[in-house]
Amino acid sequence: MTLNYLVDLPRPQSQQLIAQAADVLEQTGGDIPKAALVLKAKVSDQSLPAAGQALETAAGRSALRDQYEWAGDGYFTLAGIQQASHPKICRHHAEKFRQCRNVLEIAGGLGFDSAALAKVAKKVTMLESDRLTAEMARRNLTLQRISNVEVRICKAEEFIDDSTLQLFDGLWADPARRSSSGQRVSKPSDYSPDLGWLLNLKISGPCGIKISPGLNLQELPRGFVREWIGFDRECREQILWRGTAVREGTVTLVDENLSYAGKAQTAEPTLIDPCSRDLSGWRLVEPHPALIRSGQLAGFYKEREIELLDPQIAYGVAREPVAPSPWWRLFAIKVAMPFNLKAINEYIKRFDWSSNTEIKKRGFPKEPEEIRKMLSFSKTASSKPGVIVLTRIGDSHWCFLCERDD
Repeated sequence: MTLNYLVDLPRPQSQQLIAQAADVLEQTGGDIPKAALVLKAKVSDQSLPAAGQALETAAGRSALRDQYEWAGDGYFTLAGIQQASHPKICRHHAEKFRQCRNVLEIAGGLGFDSAALAKVAKKVTMLESDRLTAEMARRNLTLQRISNVEVRICKAEEFIDDSTLQLFDGLWADPARRSSSGQRVSKPSDYSPDLGWLLNLKISGPCGIKISPGLNLQELPRGFVREWIGFDRECREQILWRGTAVREGTVTLVDENLSYAGKAQTAEPTLIDPCSRDLSGWRLVEPHPALIRSGQLAGFYKEREIELLDPQIAYGVAREPVAPSPWWRLFAIKVAMPFNLKAINEYIKRFDWSSNTEIKKRGFPKEPEEIRKMLSFSKTASSKPGVIVLTRIGDSHWCFLCERDD
């Protein structure tokens, strides 16, 4: 038999190969392409096809050890890790399926969501079309002593018909959003399985489909709503739900145990003209990326008396002091003015700001590091970092000179 996969090797041989891969990764500073060349020169011809998989497994064990107790012995691919959710997010997904009898999981990957689902549902039937990934998922589930997940190696489109759908009372799907070459795909029809096909599956009970957080679907099939997942100051996921209590446009910060669901109708933004106000002493508000993605920002700001600078730009301003919150980052405005390099340099000198000053931008044509090269920062012993925020308001470019306030 040709042993093309790491999981096909006898266990002692596969473990030895993974150990070799871990050593080479350490020697090469985690550079996988470089490590692959070194490792392939060391292993036997029989192990050669599996060498790259051993490297990816070793890298995964190192990267995920702090998130999963079992990861030190787990099996991983880089593609599987890129697609996987954080364990706290997996648990958030799974809660919607509590008490389900048999959840159908499509494109189960390495088994991260499968494990979370298995803890709340009586049974999980996981479909994975890639044999290597499916075999790795089986091993990862066994490591966790999970026995109520059935892993099937097949394409969902070939497994599912009207009769098989009757066997399930829940659906979780995480379709692949990368091509065979590893490139991200942007069209829902290029997802694997096709997103349109997934949305039309007729399964009773809760249904959840994970899609790109940046995908803007103009219309959804009846009954589906959108939830955006924030974690560690990033917008990590967009989930399409049906048959759950989730409201349309919900934003959930899983790591903060916070959730926001705006009004059903889109709120009109409250706009402020910075030319007509002196914004010195106000607070500049930078919202959480998940709020921005959700399209709920105008309503969120309005409820909190935060005013938008521009309907297309996420920055807001507030006259009254604003309490620190996971929903935003705050900056105390010292100066707000149309963009002017000479004036910015004069203020940098006046404020005694150092080269550690942070430069942020939204809707501004130049990158922060381009602007940094045009600025003259203080080199005195007493200098301190400030914050320069570059943005667009209407057709004009503006600059806010600030200090962090959170």
